[in-house]
Amino acid sequence: MSYLDSPRLHFRGWFQADVSTINNDVTAFDTGASSASPDPGWNPEGTGIFRLVDCAVTGGFLNGRPLVASDDPAIGMTIQNADDRPPGKLVDLDPQQQMVSMIFGMQIRLVSSSLHTILRGEFKPAAFINLWQRQITGLRMDQKLGAMYQSVLEDVEWPAETDSPLIRALHDVSQSGRLSIEFAVYGYGRDPKIPRYTFGHVVGTIGPWQAGEPDHFVIGRQMVAPGQPFGTPPGGVATLQAKVAADNRSITIDFGNSFRVETADSGLTDIGKVLLGVLTFNPDSVQKSVPKSGMVIIGEVPYTNADWYTRTAGILTFDLSGNAAAPKYLPNCPLVVVSPSASEGVYDVRLQESIGGLYVRADQFVFRIDPGETQTVDFYATYFGAPMVHAGVALSNAGPFLANLGGTPPNLSVPPDGVNLPPDSGPPVVITTDSKGHATFSLKANPNGPTLNGNRWPRVYLAGQLYAMGYQLEKQPAGYVPNPGNFVSILAYSRRRN
Repeated sequence: MSYLDSPRLHFRGWFQADVSTINNDVTAFDTGASSASPDPGWNPEGTGIFRLVDCAVTGGFLNGRPLVASDDPAIGMTIQNADDRPPGKLVDLDPQQQMVSMIFGMQIRLVSSSLHTILRGEFKPAAFINLWQRQITGLRMDQKLGAMYQSVLEDVEWPAETDSPLIRALHDVSQSGRLSIEFAVYGYGRDPKIPRYTFGHVVGTIGPWQAGEPDHFVIGRQMVAPGQPFGTPPGGVATLQAKVAADNRSITIDFGNSFRVETADSGLTDIGKVLLGVLTFNPDSVQKSVPKSGMVIIGEVPYTNADWYTRTAGILTFDLSGNAAAPKYLPNCPLVVVSPSASEGVYDVRLQESIGGLYVRADQFVFRIDPGETQTVDFYATYFGAPMVHAGVALSNAGPFLANLGGTPPNLSVPPDGVNLPPDSGPPVVITTDSKGHATFSLKANPNGPTLNGNRWPRVYLAGQLYAMGYQLEKQPAGYVPNPGNFVSILAYSRRRN
């Protein structure tokens, strides 16, 4: 179970990311450099705080139907930070890898109108993913990118009683003191002259978590848009995930990070009628269009309704109980997001499920590892949302790709034996999934740390070294559209200098 399951609550509001930018310039660490000053960035004195601000529950889902304010007293409750310690912190992995910014130390509380804490949980540290060019226009220093965070709330407590059926149901289905949480962030302001400086919009969802599920993505139906990261998907709808209910009577899909906005404070951009469907065949390529006869319509996405996005956080459940055709094709045919074409009887495909329904994902994809330490990387492989049994997952050295992100100097991924990755020019290492589609890789750091020519600081003025591990299914179809964010970033720490 996950935030796409029932019961779930939705919230919206603001987030603040008061990050310091003085360390964005790698040369700021070079104490032996010339007198030229590094670029201080736009917020050099930032505190690093990440917190939720003015967030409230706007909707929910229970017993097969969406909830509005009159349905449940939980709607209108506030989502707050810790009340007995500082808020969370947002941290880049490294000055040369700023594309996996991670939240640490954040506590989430659900607070009633009488100011009682109804629910309290610790946000398991997580990095954002599915970064894309979401905002079309903006102010001079607007951050036009959008992304999403998915994790779990751990050590969940329920300090006060509530008469909310939604919260009681959430309590009853929670396992091991955990809940699933996801939120999309966008519209971030970087100009000190605007009221939302260091603030941006957030919409999110809290739902159940089940033992054996990954923490940072949903084992479900994966739809990956070409052109990401940082770009605009050609179909106008960005990467998303969906899940078919275990009883096959409904499907829930997350559009929270998938539609563009014109400006930071505008609603979702109208791109015309948008429908969810399932193909009646399993193509070996991404379809640009599909005839009406080649698809079963599941339903329309009401994304242009005035309050739909804020009330649902972009999450939509379609009832399949009255749709006899869709459940027939869902187990072996891809989902599609479509719009009516100018040609009668034809639909334009905006987004399609991965070719063959195949997908593999590392759950945690950011690692900080000490010399001599071993950490476990968990992988999950699926076929149309079902576990892929005995599937090969090919692991490779993605150092060259990482270097393109971080730039030079200094050089990355040297020495190559800082961690036990395959050589960048050698064959991949193949691991095999078990009966649950799960496989693991033991990531091991060199006991001496990354040491180059006797120097324990191979990047000279930066401790530690960056590495990256790529992965894909060993048998991946031609023309497969991979998620470019699906690689593992690793910071291997150095030992002390002699």
